Amino acid sequence: CSSDLIFPRISDLCGRSDMINVGNLFTFVSYSILLHTQSLNLLMVAFFVLGAISTIRVQIGVVYLYESLTKANYQQLYTFMSILDGVVGILVVIYFKFYKDWYYILLIGCFTQLVGSVCFWFLQESPRYLIKSGQIDQAQVVLEKMAEFNKIDAQVVSIERVDELFAAK
Repeated sequence: CSSDLIFPRISDLCGRSDMINVGNLFTFVSYSILLHTQSLNLLMVAFFVLGAISTIRVQIGVVYLYESLTKANYQQLYTFMSILDGVVGILVVIYFKFYKDWYYILLIGCFTQLVGSVCFWFLQESPRYLIKSGQIDQAQVVLEKMAEFNKIDAQVVSIERVDELFAAK
């Protein structure tokens, strides 16, 4: 899909969290349309948007997590996410074996998307994006919060260390 080529690059220019928030908004609107419309054309458009926007939620979200967590935490979280994705896929198949109604599965999707969107709204921007866009002070604040969360010595992300690592970039 062309969105695989377009959106990750746009996130390098506009910021990871902004692109994910836009993707979450379009996903929520698409789920809402799927829940409430009887128009076949509108259903096709909503499913197309869900498919195209899934790139934002998956690829940019994974990059955001990779940039924000330590390697060990990232591996654990990504493994958990992969297992959860498989379990949800199996549960959806089981659901449709016994029930043919799309309404409840879409309602669950809409609800989980809404919860995820609200939670993601409070996350900081990626430090990599902030540094690339010249916002070193803001990147320093984010890196210090990340160091505290990951239980890493704050000296590792001191302003001098950040300047040293990213001075050439």
